[in-house]
Amino acid sequence: MKANYCCYITSKETIKYFVPHTIQNKIIRMYLTERNLGFRLSYTEVNIKGKYPVLLEILKHKYNEVYFYSKEMLPLSFPKIMNRLYDFILAGGTIIFCIENIKLSRGNLDDFLMIEKLSLLSSEGKIENKISES
Repeated sequence: MKANYCCYITSKETIKYFVPHTIQNKIIRMYLTERNLGFRLSYTEVNIKGKYPVLLEILKHKYNEVYFYSKEMLPLSFPKIMNRLYDFILAGGTIIFCIENIKLSRGNLDDFLMIEKLSLLSSEGKIENKISES
């Protein structure tokens, strides 16, 4: 059976920083290579405040897996999109955050909810961000 997956990167700043596309793609490529999967050119989210048209389009397709650069890319302040991601997982899809090596699927939906909660706390300054800014 042919693997049915795509890669997803963003042009938006994450919580406190922007990661260049080349770096996001390198992390995803390394993750896939370590798992003997071929790299596919990433879908790139456009930088429109409050909008995630590329991600919403990806979730409409019949991909089994979506590889994100990082969990920091989650659009936490947009419940509609978070609900779509949750529905994608409920329908049997898997979301992988390459830099954190986290795989979210139907079997671990509690992890999805925990990531959402921890990320919200972090963005509110209640959890210290451990990535040093240079």
